[in-house]
Amino acid sequence: MALCEFRNVSGRMVILRCVGPEAFFQEKVIFPFEAWQWFCPPESRVDIWSHSLTGADLIESFPAEDVAISRDPDAMPCSREAELAGLISTGEPLYPLEAKPVLAA
Repeated sequence: MALCEFRNVSGRMVILRCVGPEAFFQEKVIFPFEAWQWFCPPESRVDIWSHSLTGADLIESFPAEDVAISRDPDAMPCSREAELAGLISTGEPLYPLEAKPVLAA
Protein backbone atom coordinates (compact mmCIF):
# COMPACT_ATOMS: atom_id res chain seq x y z
CA MET A 1 0.00 0.00 0.00
CA ALA A 2 1.08 3.55 -0.63
CA LEU A 3 0.36 6.48 1.65
CA CYS A 4 -0.88 9.34 -0.52
CA GLU A 5 -1.68 12.97 0.21
CA PHE A 6 -3.77 15.43 -1.77
CA ARG A 7 -4.15 19.10 -0.87
CA ASN A 8 -7.04 21.05 -2.38
CA VAL A 9 -5.46 24.39 -3.24
CA SER A 10 -8.52 25.62 -5.12
CA GLY A 11 -11.21 27.81 -3.67
CA ARG A 12 -13.87 25.18 -4.45
CA MET A 13 -14.93 21.92 -2.87
CA VAL A 14 -13.77 18.88 -4.87
CA ILE A 15 -14.48 15.16 -4.78
CA LEU A 16 -11.48 12.84 -4.82
CA ARG A 17 -12.08 9.32 -6.12
CA CYS A 18 -9.34 6.72 -5.85
CA VAL A 19 -9.94 3.57 -7.91
CA GLY A 20 -7.56 0.64 -7.77
CA PRO A 21 -7.20 -3.05 -8.48
CA GLU A 22 -9.42 -5.73 -6.92
CA ALA A 23 -12.42 -3.38 -6.56
CA PHE A 24 -10.49 -0.89 -4.39
CA PHE A 25 -12.44 2.38 -4.16
CA GLN A 26 -12.37 5.43 -1.91
CA GLU A 27 -14.23 8.70 -2.29
CA LYS A 28 -13.85 11.84 -0.19
CA VAL A 29 -15.19 15.38 -0.35
CA ILE A 30 -12.28 17.76 0.20
CA PHE A 31 -12.97 21.34 1.15
CA PRO A 32 -10.89 24.29 -0.06
CA PHE A 33 -7.35 24.27 1.36
CA GLU A 34 -7.95 20.93 3.13
CA ALA A 35 -5.41 18.09 2.89
CA TRP A 36 -6.29 14.40 3.01
CA GLN A 37 -4.08 11.33 3.43
CA TRP A 38 -5.10 7.78 2.59
CA PHE A 39 -3.68 4.34 1.85
CA CYS A 40 -4.21 2.76 -1.55
CA PRO A 41 -2.56 0.26 -3.89
CA PRO A 42 0.23 2.04 -5.84
CA GLU A 43 -1.43 1.08 -9.16
CA SER A 44 -4.55 3.13 -8.30
CA ARG A 45 -5.89 6.07 -10.29
CA VAL A 46 -6.99 9.33 -8.65
CA ASP A 47 -9.79 11.41 -10.19
CA ILE A 48 -10.62 14.92 -9.01
CA TRP A 49 -14.18 16.02 -9.69
CA SER A 50 -15.96 19.33 -9.16
CA HIS A 51 -19.47 20.63 -9.78
CA SER A 52 -20.49 23.19 -12.37
CA LEU A 53 -23.73 24.42 -13.87
CA THR A 54 -23.78 21.42 -16.23
CA GLY A 55 -23.17 18.82 -13.51
CA ALA A 56 -20.06 16.98 -12.34
CA ASP A 57 -16.84 17.79 -14.22
CA LEU A 58 -13.66 15.73 -14.18
CA ILE A 59 -10.96 18.28 -13.32
CA GLU A 60 -7.93 15.99 -13.51
CA SER A 61 -6.91 12.34 -13.38
CA PHE A 62 -3.49 10.98 -12.43
CA PRO A 63 -1.80 7.87 -11.02
CA ALA A 64 -1.76 7.57 -7.23
CA GLU A 65 2.04 7.30 -7.40
CA ASP A 66 2.09 11.02 -8.34
CA VAL A 67 0.80 11.94 -4.85
CA ALA A 68 2.41 9.09 -2.89
CA ILE A 69 4.43 10.27 0.10
CA SER A 70 5.38 6.77 1.28
CA ARG A 71 5.57 3.43 -0.49
CA ASP A 72 5.61 0.45 1.84
CA PRO A 73 4.26 -2.76 0.29
CA ASP A 74 3.60 -4.25 3.74
CA ALA A 75 1.86 -1.17 5.18
CA MET A 76 -1.75 -1.63 6.10
CA PRO A 77 -4.07 1.24 6.89
CA CYS A 78 -4.92 1.48 10.56
CA SER A 79 -8.14 2.89 11.85
CA ARG A 80 -9.54 4.19 15.10
CA GLU A 81 -11.97 1.25 15.10
CA ALA A 82 -9.10 -1.27 15.00
CA GLU A 83 -7.32 0.59 17.81
CA LEU A 84 -10.47 0.57 19.94
CA ALA A 85 -11.06 -3.12 19.21
CA GLY A 86 -7.57 -3.83 20.55
CA LEU A 87 -8.26 -1.88 23.74
CA ILE A 88 -11.63 -3.53 24.26
CA SER A 89 -10.15 -7.00 23.82
CA THR A 90 -7.48 -6.28 26.45
CA GLY A 91 -10.04 -4.99 28.95
CA GLU A 92 -8.12 -1.73 29.37
CA PRO A 93 -10.41 1.23 30.17
CA LEU A 94 -11.03 3.59 27.26
CA TYR A 95 -9.93 7.14 28.09
CA PRO A 96 -9.12 9.94 25.67
CA LEU A 97 -5.35 10.39 25.68
CA GLU A 98 -5.53 13.77 27.39
CA ALA A 99 -7.86 12.42 30.13
CA LYS A 100 -5.95 9.24 30.99
CA PRO A 101 -5.37 9.13 34.78
CA VAL A 102 -1.80 9.35 36.00
CA LEU A 103 -0.88 6.95 38.78
CA ALA A 104 1.19 8.42 41.61
CA ALA A 105 4.28 6.47 42.64
